Amino acid sequence: MKKRSVLSVFLLASMFCFAGCTNTSSQTTPPSSTTSIAVTGITISSANNVRAIKEGETLQLTATVLPEGADQGVTWSSSSAANATVSSTGLVTAVKEGNVTITATSVSDTTKKATFSLVIEKGETPLPTAITITASEKEVEVGGNLTLSVSVTPENAKDDVTWSSSDETKATVSAAGVVRGIGEGEVTITATSKEAPTVSGSITLTVKAATAPEPTTDWTKVSYSTHDQFMSAENDTALKIKGVVTFISPASEDNEINYYIQNTEGGFYVYGQNSATFPVEVGKVYEVGGYKALYAGQHELKDIELCNELTETITADKQDISDKNVADAEAMSTYYGSYVSVSNAVVKEAEVNNTKAYNITLTVGDNELDVRIDPEMMTDAEFKAINEKVQTAMVGIKASVSGIMSLYGYGKASPQLMLMKAADLTLAEPEPEDLVASVKTALTLPFSIEEEVTSINLPKTMEGYDGVTISYSSSDETILNGNTGAVTHAANDTMITLTASIRCEDVTDTKEFNINVFGTAVIDNLQLVHTFDCEDCTEGDHGNAAEKSSYAAGTVKLGSPEKKTWMLDQALIGSLDNDFFNGTFGIRGRKESHIRLEEDLNGIVFFDFQASVYGSDSAGSTLTFSYLPVGATGEDAWKKVDYTIVLTEKKLNTVRVALPEEACRISIDATASNGSDRYNVDDLHLYTAK
Repeated sequence: MKKRSVLSVFLLASMFCFAGCTNTSSQTTPPSSTTSIAVTGITISSANNVRAIKEGETLQLTATVLPEGADQGVTWSSSSAANATVSSTGLVTAVKEGNVTITATSVSDTTKKATFSLVIEKGETPLPTAITITASEKEVEVGGNLTLSVSVTPENAKDDVTWSSSDETKATVSAAGVVRGIGEGEVTITATSKEAPTVSGSITLTVKAATAPEPTTDWTKVSYSTHDQFMSAENDTALKIKGVVTFISPASEDNEINYYIQNTEGGFYVYGQNSATFPVEVGKVYEVGGYKALYAGQHELKDIELCNELTETITADKQDISDKNVADAEAMSTYYGSYVSVSNAVVKEAEVNNTKAYNITLTVGDNELDVRIDPEMMTDAEFKAINEKVQTAMVGIKASVSGIMSLYGYGKASPQLMLMKAADLTLAEPEPEDLVASVKTALTLPFSIEEEVTSINLPKTMEGYDGVTISYSSSDETILNGNTGAVTHAANDTMITLTASIRCEDVTDTKEFNINVFGTAVIDNLQLVHTFDCEDCTEGDHGNAAEKSSYAAGTVKLGSPEKKTWMLDQALIGSLDNDFFNGTFGIRGRKESHIRLEEDLNGIVFFDFQASVYGSDSAGSTLTFSYLPVGATGEDAWKKVDYTIVLTEKKLNTVRVALPEEACRISIDATASNGSDRYNVDDLHLYTAK
């Protein structure tokens, strides 16, 4: 028994040693438990907490998975491989300057991530050692353009260069490397490094004569067109004209010019002629062949294939149209393209735009004439000189003007006079009565004063009108003080008549303003039942809403909280730069227009909306209001509201209109100041009594 016990102990000890004495250096010991530790988070660090490296540098990032003992495996990714890449071990390589985010994602739980923001800075850039210029060809025509490109050595050096021409009578070169042919011959174009001015590259080009287009018509068999034939010809008709050139626009980058040519019968507008192929000069006589085009009411001769200078003499004098109906397109079509003059005009509106084309409006007899100033049709110096003169054109003073009669407009074209030079505009020195009349026209005040406004500015003088003073009297000084402009709001809306007295020496005149001073408790007693703000519209063509993209009469079903049917006549829904609206869309009206509710909504006692003069048009459009009583039908049943608004400001102002309780529909009716000026309406709200 004792021996068997010893042997058993020996065998057990041997077995224990055999099972427990394995070599741990060559094999990983499996975990004693099959349960893994859940990942709670990840941190990313860099040596010395570096957060910015330069292009071409590397940075080692370290990810620590929490808690201790959790699986430390992560995958790395970069938000922009164009800026920096990251390896599977977290080594970041900077590629291009910019900002980049490096992300580490847990292998065992992909919902656990950490990010590291890194700035890639511009690396050291070597100086250029050589410049090579390349071109698609080595020839350029007179008047033609050729774009050059550069490459630098080494590749990562800056390629900023300064361009120069060896002979600018042969060719010029722009800062962008665009060569323009000026005269025939050879010329050398040089690119010099801005970083290393001693390093440059050159290319030699040949400037050759411009090639005229191959005619598609035998112009020897085409008779000269009369002015009437030119105006009535269909598009693409081959026409040949003859006359003396009166005005030429500056050449475009493509060497194209627009100009007017006139004979004893009338004038013509030539569009887009290549002045290198067919040069023309003011005062010389030419025969010109091309093709008829009608663009937005403007009659043009384009795609010119023939332009020959003639030795004959043609005299085309200015024609005085002061006694004509300058607002009538048919009457003015006789003078289209001709140099004309008006001697008995009065300035109605003259708002200067120092950078873009704009109109000033003159009154000629009982008619109005738009005068167009277009910087593309004249030199910068001429445009500046015209602007300086127009700035002195106060409303109401007498003026005489000469220019080219033009027809322009989408739909029905309207006459406009193209002013081509400052010398063609003469403004009379204003007399006291002119100054008073001008201030009367120019003086504007708000037609409503909202609840939070406690005072308004009442100008006592106006800049540019020396010697003119203005004073005011109010129909209720306790509500609106005519001396200080102080405003006191009653509980209800109060209509105030403010009378401005304008004086210059012994000349006086008055102007009345009807101003609605909003009450403090009006809206509190009302229930908003419908909003028509156009924000449920969708984008259509030409900056207009798809639901109402034209001025033609039509209905839309829009608004909230319940859509209602509205009729817009001579009004559309738009979002042009010149429109005034809140949000995305607003209503734009013109001429005799109506914005009318076409569904019954019983109990309407009040409505308000925002209104403004359209951005590029004249002030003076008049808004009136009407309503349809409950149970009434037919156009004659509509009743007028005793309230009129004249729009004077190019910004949105609030209009509020009270109605009798019998109203079930409302209408906003507008009349343009001169038949074509536009206005904006937005944020129309309808209320019932609480």
